[in-house]
Amino acid sequence: FSPQNSSFCTSSLFGRATVSTCCSSTHILSQKGLCKLLHLLNFIRIMMQAFQQHEHLCWQIYNGSLHIYTICRYLMTMNCSAEALEYLLWASISLELSIPLMTAKCLPWIVTLYCAVCHCYYNNHAAVQAEEFARRALGKINELAKLEEQNEVPATRETQRAYKEASIKLAAMIFKRAVFEARRRHKPIFRIKTKSTLKDIPNVPWPRTSTERMLMGLFDSSAAQFLGILEALWDSTRRPLPSRMPDDPELQEINLELLSAGISILSVLWKSLPIMSAMRFIKMLFQYKQPDAFTELAREMLQVLSVSSTQSSHYSQKGNTLHFLSVLTRVFLCFQFEFNVFSKSNTLLLLHYFCNALLPTLILYVYLVLDVVLFLWGKVKLGIQRDQLHNLEFTHYLEKVDNYDKVAFACDLATVDCIMTAEMIHTLAILLESTAECSNQSAHPGEF
Repeated sequence: FSPQNSSFCTSSLFGRATVSTCCSSTHILSQKGLCKLLHLLNFIRIMMQAFQQHEHLCWQIYNGSLHIYTICRYLMTMNCSAEALEYLLWASISLELSIPLMTAKCLPWIVTLYCAVCHCYYNNHAAVQAEEFARRALGKINELAKLEEQNEVPATRETQRAYKEASIKLAAMIFKRAVFEARRRHKPIFRIKTKSTLKDIPNVPWPRTSTERMLMGLFDSSAAQFLGILEALWDSTRRPLPSRMPDDPELQEINLELLSAGISILSVLWKSLPIMSAMRFIKMLFQYKQPDAFTELAREMLQVLSVSSTQSSHYSQKGNTLHFLSVLTRVFLCFQFEFNVFSKSNTLLLLHYFCNALLPTLILYVYLVLDVVLFLWGKVKLGIQRDQLHNLEFTHYLEKVDNYDKVAFACDLATVDCIMTAEMIHTLAILLESTAECSNQSAHPGEF
């Protein structure tokens, strides 16, 4: 590219790639859509290769890394971290090789790419490689700090903050594996009783557990410790529902210690921590099957959001967040019901609620809606199997199952499980036929 036309040409090409990405990004990724996005990533990578020969066009490498990250983050949410990994690695290394970009000013973006690479490794169950890459990245950051110090680059408050935040984020990536690995390396000869609930952890000053001692040794602030806890507990393979704990007692104990530490920090730093981080932790309490702690903190968070929503300009975002937590609380209560004895009225009420409450926010919380659909469908099937199709009372299912199928179609359930979708359609057809037969019998009781 010549200097005269490179800017316009590159902007148009990146813009075309952005439009193609938006057209391919849906909440269910098909194989065709995946191939299209991979072609776009290869196209952007080729463009970045061309710019590496021209130092004055380094900002185009920066722009290319932005587009790669946007596409790869979407792929990661679609469980395609293996495909995204090589492109995120490419983007991060490309920035490292560009001398004008390796500055404190670009440090936040560089660390974002580093952390995305680590997340890909963790998602691919390559924890060792993730920790190694995080340590390598931390070394690069330290080298950059020393280089700027040697060149007598003035250290401003912004640059100091950038270096500190970068170190904390990468330390969290290291802690994500180290907290579990340390327990495996130092197993005591005589195993004491493992912790099975949060109540087994005493309510005394820190450090109460080995996990909290590690947190205090690696992070120098409660906010940084909270970030480390979030990263350690995060598991991309977990669905929003149902909630569960690991089967391994040792892993269960570590998770309980992390959750207890997070609750301790959150109870003190409600106003200091970002709302989204606090929400993320509260949702983890649900996922790790801690009903009492989840219910209590969710109630407090709803109060915080209801107050802040009236004062903040970001009303729509916080309103969606508030709605999500409200729905999640009801989902949790739903899972506490005993369904060993099928209750038709309870199940239909739940079904009616979720069809009406979750459908407006389907795009935002499609996986939660899908899990609710799968859960309730199992309960409805039990009732259908136990009732007789000629029973007039059975026609009460019709409207509810019809709404239920609409939610399933809105979730693109057919892409996830085509057999279950066909089963729902078949069930709805049987209900319609049964209702028609009952209507005919009622209208003409004496005819055969």
